[in-house]
Amino acid sequence: MNYRIIVFVFLQILIQNFSAHSQEKFDSIYGLDPILFNGEVYSYRTSPSVQGFQYLSQREFIPGEIIIHGKKYNNHLLNYDIFNQEILLQFKMDYKTTTIQLNKEKIDAFTLDSRTFKLVNDSENNTYEIYQFFGQGKYTVLYFWEKTLELIDKSGDSYWSFSKPKKTMYLQFNDEKHRFRNNRTFLSHFNKSQKQEIKTYLKQNKLNLKRISDTELNQIIHFCNQLKF
Repeated sequence: MNYRIIVFVFLQILIQNFSAHSQEKFDSIYGLDPILFNGEVYSYRTSPSVQGFQYLSQREFIPGEIIIHGKKYNNHLLNYDIFNQEILLQFKMDYKTTTIQLNKEKIDAFTLDSRTFKLVNDSENNTYEIYQFFGQGKYTVLYFWEKTLELIDKSGDSYWSFSKPKKTMYLQFNDEKHRFRNNRTFLSHFNKSQKQEIKTYLKQNKLNLKRISDTELNQIIHFCNQLKF
């Protein structure tokens, strides 16, 4: 009797190990890491009559990087729906293309089209906000991107259209975000000596913070972080 019990337990262990190995093999075939492939199926659709799209810069999904709890996942097809503020992951399984919206509370950051985005926990509203980040150090700049759906009326012809991407700019320091709109309001967040040095730098390089490339903005933030506090 005891011999039969021992054999039964041994067989159960073998079955469990085989099942676990089979699941691991299945995941390795399809790349279905449960940490990464974790979210709801993306179901947002608009009428064919709506012009434009809800994404930041293009309809196409492009390779990007996702960081989840410090672990990097490279070369996955991503897009950023700024109308609904969703991070989208697209993949194929059984020859079928699937798109999911990732759980924002699990994501540290992601890169898309050479842009770096980080997620910030808004504890007051219990939500996670997505910002494009620039710089490292005491000072960083954050862009918040969004679109609106607008009713266009031209010569009696009405239709809905997504707006162009709109950004709200923030200077972040001491764990606080300070909004700015142009060179003047950007400079207002620095002390007198810092302000003069940054103003000279902007003038010499003919830089306008309302119309500036990502590379130039990173250079400005690097310059600000070299100043004496």
